[in-house]
Parts: sequence; C-alpha cells; structure tokens
Amino acid sequence: MTAIELTINGAGHQVTTDPRTLLLHVLREELGLRGTKYGCGEGECGACTVLIDGRPLNACLIPAGRADGARVETIEGIAGTETGQAVIKALSEQGGVQCGFCTPGFVASITAGGDLSGNLCRCTGYIKIRAAVRQVLDQIEPRPPSPPGPRRAILGPAYARPATIADALRLLATDAPWRILAGGTDLLVQHEHRLERLSLLDITAIADFPALTETSQSVVIPALATYTDLRTSPTILRWAEPLATAAALVGGRQIQNAGTVGGNIVNASPAGDAIPALQVLGARIHLRTPHRARTVPISRFFTGPGRTRLAKGELVTHIEIPKTPPTDLIWFFDRVGTRRAQAITKASVAFRARRHESGLADVSIALGAVGPTVLEAPETAAFLERGPLTEERLRHAADLLGREAQPIDDIRSTARYRRRAVAGLLLRNLLPLAGRPPFS
Repeated sequence: MTAIELTINGAGHQVTTDPRTLLLHVLREELGLRGTKYGCGEGECGACTVLIDGRPLNACLIPAGRADGARVETIEGIAGTETGQAVIKALSEQGGVQCGFCTPGFVASITAGGDLSGNLCRCTGYIKIRAAVRQVLDQIEPRPPSPPGPRRAILGPAYARPATIADALRLLATDAPWRILAGGTDLLVQHEHRLERLSLLDITAIADFPALTETSQSVVIPALATYTDLRTSPTILRWAEPLATAAALVGGRQIQNAGTVGGNIVNASPAGDAIPALQVLGARIHLRTPHRARTVPISRFFTGPGRTRLAKGELVTHIEIPKTPPTDLIWFFDRVGTRRAQAITKASVAFRARRHESGLADVSIALGAVGPTVLEAPETAAFLERGPLTEERLRHAADLLGREAQPIDDIRSTARYRRRAVAGLLLRNLLPLAGRPPFS
C-alpha cells in the first residue's frame, strides 16, 4: 500500500491504496465519487472521463500511482462550475440525455473544449448532443491544459514511478519482472483484471527525456510524446506530416492525451498506426541501458507481432527522424477501419516520395495490419520510380501493392478485403496526381 496524494475538485486528498488500483475505482469506491462511470474498461466509451491537469482522460486507464500529485476534476466538481452548469442545462434543454450513464463523461469532455470524439452514447444518439454543444459552445472558454503538478518518485516493489532515466534503468537492471508502463492504453486493457499480478514501472514522471524538438538535421521525438503532442506539434506537421495524420486517427481525445509514440512502438502491433508513418520517414529508435546506448532503424526493430529487438534492461528514450525539405514531397498516411476513428485498423498505407520530372523518386511505402509486422513494399516502390504518373500505371501499382501485402483472415476482416483495401488506399491518394479526382 502507498499513500497517494492528489487534489480532487480543488480539495486535497490522501488515499492509502495499491498504486496499481485504477483511479476510477479509487474515485468511486474509496472516495464515494460515483458520478464517474465504468463503461467499457478500454478507453472507448468515455463514461469514465475526468479532467487531469485540465486534460480529458479515461479514469479506467490510469493507475492511482500515476495520479499522485495531479489535479483531478470529476463530474461532481465540474457540475458546480459556471461552465459545467451551462453544459448540463444545454443537454437537458436539447433532449441530449436519456439513461444518463454516459452523460458525466460528455459533460467533462464538452467542458474541456467541446470535443466529443472519445465519448459514445448508446440510446440518445448524437444529433441532440451536438445541438447542445452548439448551444453552449460560445460559453466555453478555451482551457489550455495546466502544467502537471509536482510528481514525486514512488519506488515500491510492485509499482515504481522513477523521476529520472538513470533511476528507471537501475530498476530495469534488477531481476524484478518489470513491465514498462507509458500511456497504458494497451497494457492496462490487456491486464485490467489482473493488475495486482504485474510489477509496473511507470515512466511517465521521468523528467529528463529529450524534448520534442528539431536540430539542423533531424526531428527528435521523446518516447513519452503523446498522440496529442504529435498531431498538434508545428514541428511534426512541417517535417513529418504523415505521423501527425496517423496520430489524429488514434482513438478519441482521451486516448490521444494518454497514448505515447514509444508505447505504440514497443507494443509492436502490426496495426499500430504510428509505425508505418515512422517507417516511411526513416525513423531511428534510440535505446539505453545503464552501460550503453544504441540506435536501431525502425524497419529492423520488429521481429513479429508483439515482438521487438528491445533487450532486457533497455529503455526507448527517443525517436529521431531525418529532415527532408517538404518541397516536392508527396506523402500521406491513410487507413481503413470499422469506423473513421475509435477502431483498430484493418489496413493502412504510409507513403513518401519525391517528385521527379514526370514521375517519382525515392519512393517508400509501408503497410500496416496486413502482415506479422509493418511491411515494406519494395516492388511497388521500384515500379513507381520507373515511369510517369498515369492512371494505368497507378492501377498496376495498386495491384502490385495488394500482392505484396501478407494479410490473414481474422475476426476483424478477411485477407482478400485487406489486399483490396491497401490497393484502394494507394489509388485514393495518388490518382489525383494523374489528373483523376479522388474517391472516398
């Protein structure tokens, strides 16, 4: 047990609990704040949304230890504010409430800026909820996230939250079976009902990761950069636009505020959206142990689904992307899923090339969710480099790309559909270059 200190709705609290206990359960069971609901347990429905240091996050995906030192706002506190009252009044007047189970999460998200992308409603539908947002939007003052409060180190035997990279590496060098925890948007879902069996090394309080910045030669992205950081960073939008596009398609805002690029890489899912974008951008992964540092091209980092070349005791510290002047570049990230967002990808394509005379040069293509790892497509890339951009040649390239994919039939889709999907994604984005209108 650990004494967790946090500020909830403006009042200081100290709760003695297992730091692996989810914040949602601490709020509901230990503090009696039951307005925050348990819905899916996966960060999809938004019923558990709270504001942490001003950011909407899923309380079902936050260990209590991570909330130590944080400023937490729940529906009980938000409902007492002028903005919260205006949001609740608008939902009521517009008929945006039926069973009310999802309403606390909607109120929290709307209060934080009106974005509903991480909230689901199963009975009212969205027309009346959106009408309520339109009614109240001019009363919502933009609230930039506040800087996190002081984060103290927690160094327990089953949950540790070190403050420096060196401290984290010292813990990883021991025999303890640490599981590295960053955003937790995959790990905590996978182990929700057996967290007490895990030894969690929470790296989110480490203060000496590199900043998201650029040098004369490259862009440096810290392992803890969130999807929100990636989709909003002017540096990423200028030098790595496909990565910003991919980040904007991951989950809702709550997930984007929590999930990290380092976690997406180490999780090593072939459907991870950041990975194809990073691959066509030539990203390199920087790794550390107490005794050495090394760099691995992302194209060589993965050995299979959920498997990487990360050695025991190593920590991903940052990712580096070489700069290429955006002039004359053609690049994109596109994907298909059951929905536009809030869905695991069925197939994705990341593409990067340079215009050259009537055609393309330096073509790089990466395919997600159609193989055991993210795949390169060298035959299609070579074909596109050998001639002009005509509709006939692009259709042939799309056929080649479908053949280079290595999909399987599974619960989400069929191999046949996925082959056709990657071909369609290529055509959707490149046909306009041949003078044909894009299609959806």
